[in-house]
Amino acid sequence: MKNVTLSVDEGLIMQARRYAHRYNTTLNQLIRDLLSQKVLPSSEHMLQEAFELLDAHPSTLKNYHYHREDAYDV
Repeated sequence: MKNVTLSVDEGLIMQARRYAHRYNTTLNQLIRDLLSQKVLPSSEHMLQEAFELLDAHPSTLKNYHYHREDAYDV
């Protein structure tokens, strides 16, 4: 894990430490969790993006009917 140095208002740091203490965590973990929520794609977002891609590129197969056995063909 990499260390990062941030400049943050001292009052905000104090409030964040109190918040972290109240929720039985550390300031470091609180910051990691918040960054993960904002930066990492959520599964809901990824699913929505997949549907948008499918809508943008309709299937070129016409009159194809899926058969359960097709799932086992490799």
